[in-house]
Amino acid sequence: LCEPLLHAFAALLGGEEEMLARRCRGGRSDNTSLLRLLEYPPLEGASEGTWGVSAHTDYEVFSLLHQDRPGLQLRGRGGGWLSAPH
Repeated sequence: LCEPLLHAFAALLGGEEEMLARRCRGGRSDNTSLLRLLEYPPLEGASEGTWGVSAHTDYEVFSLLHQDRPGLQLRGRGGGWLSAPH
């Protein structure tokens, strides 16, 4: 799944197909660290300000999210929090 998405993103950016995949591989033939599947279950009955997962940096190249309710937030360059669309 990772390589086809990297190829598509490279094409959208106007680059050659392997542009991003080659940089992510860093000369390695395995790419096992490029894709991780996670589930963050909702916190039922949580009060405002309750954290499900504390602030962290995803180290993957990109994150694909499935959301059916609000909750995920991203920290902007200015330091403020932005709600991810759902």
